[in-house]
Amino acid sequence: MIVIPPEDPNERPSDPIAEALGPLYDQFTKVQNLAEFHAALRKRDDLYTLQHQEMGEKPQDFENLHPRDFYRQFHRRADEDDKAIVLEAPYRIREQLRDAFFDERQSALGRATETYKKLFIDRQLAQVDQDRLYYLGKIADAANDQDRERYLTALIGRLKLSGDVGLLHKGDADRLIENVPSDLDIFTYNREYATDPARAQRLLLYGVYPNIRPELREELVKAANSAAGQASAQEVEQAEGNLPLAANADEGDHSETNKESPTSSNDEDAAETAPQEEELAEGEDGEAAVSGEQYAAATGRIAAQQQSSPAGGCVGIIGAVPGYPETGRNSWRACNDQIFIDAANQHNRRYGLNSDDPGYITPQMLKAWAMIENGGEQREFLSDPFTVNKKANWAKEKAAIAGLKYGEKMTPQKSAEAALEWMRYKSRLLGGKGTLTDGLHNYSGSTDLHDNSSRKNNLDYHPGVLHREWYSAMILELEAKMLGMARPQME
Repeated sequence: MIVIPPEDPNERPSDPIAEALGPLYDQFTKVQNLAEFHAALRKRDDLYTLQHQEMGEKPQDFENLHPRDFYRQFHRRADEDDKAIVLEAPYRIREQLRDAFFDERQSALGRATETYKKLFIDRQLAQVDQDRLYYLGKIADAANDQDRERYLTALIGRLKLSGDVGLLHKGDADRLIENVPSDLDIFTYNREYATDPARAQRLLLYGVYPNIRPELREELVKAANSAAGQASAQEVEQAEGNLPLAANADEGDHSETNKESPTSSNDEDAAETAPQEEELAEGEDGEAAVSGEQYAAATGRIAAQQQSSPAGGCVGIIGAVPGYPETGRNSWRACNDQIFIDAANQHNRRYGLNSDDPGYITPQMLKAWAMIENGGEQREFLSDPFTVNKKANWAKEKAAIAGLKYGEKMTPQKSAEAALEWMRYKSRLLGGKGTLTDGLHNYSGSTDLHDNSSRKNNLDYHPGVLHREWYSAMILELEAKMLGMARPQME
């Protein structure tokens, strides 16, 4: 049998909780006008609730506040509300209300501070992400390595600072810095996808975005294969069955001047040699007198329309390429001028290119390029002036990159658009940096020296110089002559 001795009331152990709550109990019960006291407390609590709701309804008013300004604003309003409630209460309970309001303010301030921290930090994190995307765009569009390095350094500094001040965990900041190459390819892919989803997926399949993280790349490749890859492959295989490809198509010559034939890219029949020399002088005079309207048309400021000459043929609106007269029997060389203008403007708008960008296209460059390719072949010039869809230079990738079908009927417009896409793709290969020189150099790809003695009277006779080097240099030299050594500025 267990016997519990009686407890002495004076020896009962103390209860910490009861001792802590005792003063609060006295504060909220042992006051006169108890009902008015609690009514004032409820009214004060309602004002704090309203203030907190305003922070949620108008986050833009708080997310950019400096912490010092936030605390000053909170306490200034709390003082005004406390004063208003106390003045409305009976005089004999005002002192007790002031004592109670102090603890209420600390509780409300804690809740408001948590909300402010979330708004402020969320805003700063969003700003970090905006800055990251801004610098990724600058890196992707950089004109040279120096600018690219400068923007990359700024991006890394921004991420590192966010980790140092605690906005990001240092581990997260380090991972973001490590993932910059992958994020840059993802950014470029997303921008391309927004413009042309099918083309972006085709480029992905051909390895244009090599730095995308493997797990994400696998998902994107699966989506690309299911969306467009299989259909494109079937079309190309069907075309290959009808017209077999050359074994080394990618290294084939990409200009009419590469053909070992009596007719070169800038020569007519031997009987036309003298008339050409006479017309050349006329063409150069005409080039020197290019009007301001033609200059504006070349830069896209006037939507000029190609006109037919009374004697048949066309009237030029860009100007003759030096060495390629376009009057009389050679007026057909002016028939694609409007197509070159439209193709250049469309390409520049599509990729957001300005006149100081390395891949900017002028109609003069397109016309000079077409002359080097087929300036001596009227039939080719009026169908496939850029020799982009021929057996000797066909590559499977052209189906995906340039949107071509092997052996399909070509038009100058289709040829120009496909050649620009293929040249842009080539400008990034083999260490290229996206410049026109890189693109034209790889577009030709020919290592022939063109030093055969039969070519001595031809424009493309260049012993000791690889054809691809001569090819890009000659096209850009002709363009510079047409532009007066300066590229037009976009409005």
